[in-house]
Amino acid sequence: MRCDRVLIVRAPEQMRETKTVHWKIKRRQTADPRTVVCVLASPFSPEVNVTSPGHGWVTALLEDGVVVSSGEGGLSGDRIQDATAKIPMVHSVPDLHVSEQVAAELALQEEQNLLASRKLILLVDLDQTILHTSNDLQAFRYKNLHRYCLPGSSLIYHTSFRPHLLTVLDSLSKYYEMHICTFGNRVYAHKLASIIDPKRRYFSHRILSRDECFNPITKFANLKALFPRGLNLVCIIDDRGEVWDWSPNLIHVKPYR
Repeated sequence: MRCDRVLIVRAPEQMRETKTVHWKIKRRQTADPRTVVCVLASPFSPEVNVTSPGHGWVTALLEDGVVVSSGEGGLSGDRIQDATAKIPMVHSVPDLHVSEQVAAELALQEEQNLLASRKLILLVDLDQTILHTSNDLQAFRYKNLHRYCLPGSSLIYHTSFRPHLLTVLDSLSKYYEMHICTFGNRVYAHKLASIIDPKRRYFSHRILSRDECFNPITKFANLKALFPRGLNLVCIIDDRGEVWDWSPNLIHVKPYR
């Protein structure tokens, strides 16, 4: 299927806080403006239906929404011509690709939205930039650490936040759309995001982990795909400059250990 545009459908954030979201759509299902994507239910008010903003096919399911791709027909995976889609535009859905033209159109729309809200983009590294994690048994001696296990493992991790982290994130969120960009694996990155930002006020779904990176050595390779119109609105904070090829957009911070 050739995608002309990609739409990410989510329940309104202000309603998600007071209502239960029931998703009514599945992957590979067709969608049109009459299709109910989800129902917002509350025992104290009438149900609210959220419908698709256009015609297309559901090509991916996110944790808090669905991706609807419009095109010339056919299910996702049914190729009617040579594929031109090769740019991944959604951090948490690395298999979702769009063409260079569509990527540029989406990037322009995102850029216009950022400028309208008077914000820039900030890519935030995790380990030794805003936090430090260890599985050393000696860490049990310390207080005020976040302790947790990852799925499928009994190993206990101990994470310490950089001092005043939440205050800084709250301040930065007024001026930046923040993205996590880490060489930690997907499970680890999402676990830490849920601890740092349980209400998804700062990072939402914008989490790029090692599993989504093109290159296991450098993060710089992802920038062109994520920001096809350039890096004019992008800032980066990281304790390691070499993984960004010492980009001029980088703010190099002292490692937090």
